[in-house]
Amino acid sequence: MFKHRSFISIIAFMACITIFSFVMPLSDFVFASDLNLLNSTLALIVVIFPAVEALVRYYLTSKSYDPGKFFFSIEMNEKYIRQGLYYALLIIVILVIPFARGSVFLTIPQVIISSLFWLAVSAGMLFITQKKTKVHFMSDVIIIKGVDLRLEFPMNDPIRTNSGIYSFRDFTGFYIEGTKIQMFLKDKQGHIKAVLPEDKVQHIIAFLVSKEIKKLQIHELGEH
Repeated sequence: MFKHRSFISIIAFMACITIFSFVMPLSDFVFASDLNLLNSTLALIVVIFPAVEALVRYYLTSKSYDPGKFFFSIEMNEKYIRQGLYYALLIIVILVIPFARGSVFLTIPQVIISSLFWLAVSAGMLFITQKKTKVHFMSDVIIIKGVDLRLEFPMNDPIRTNSGIYSFRDFTGFYIEGTKIQMFLKDKQGHIKAVLPEDKVQHIIAFLVSKEIKKLQIHELGEH
C-alpha cells in the first residue's frame, strides 16, 4: 500500500508555510487589502497545497511505473470528484469565516464572490483529475497515477485520494456491478472505485482472480 501520504502532506504543508511566511510578505499586493489577503490565502490552500501534493505523488508513482509490466488502465469513478468538491467547499468555508468576522473592510458580496470563484477553480482542478488520473494494472502492482489535484489529509478514508502503489496482497476482494468496480483494501483501509470498459469486464475479472483477489457477492460487502 502507498506509504507516503503523511510525507506528501508534510511537504505540501511546509511549502505553504514557507510561501505564507517568506514569500507573501514580500508582495505589496497581498497585504494591500483584506480582500487580496483572503484571495491569496484561498489560492494557497485550494491551489498550491494540492498542486504540491500532486507533483510529489506523480514523482513517486512514476518511479514505480514500468511500461514493460503494463496490462491495462481504467478510469476513476466520478464520485471521487464530487467528494473532493465537497471537502474543498468545507475548507473554503472554514477559511472564509474568520476573515469575514475579523474584517470590517470585507463586504458579504465580496466574500461570496471570492468563495464561489475558488470553488469554481477547485471544480476545474477536480475535472482535470477525473480526466488525467487512472488505475493502472501492472503485472506485479496496481498503480493509481496521474495529475491528481485533490486535497489530501492522511486522516481517514474519505480525505485520502487513494493515488499510490498497491500490491495485490493489499486487497481483500472486489465487487462488480455493471461496469463499476470496487476494490476493497485490507484492514478496512477503504476501497477504490473505478469504471470498466464494457468490453473488458470479463477480462478484468479474470485478471484479478488470477492474482488471488476474491470476487465478492453482494451479501459479502458488509464484511468489507
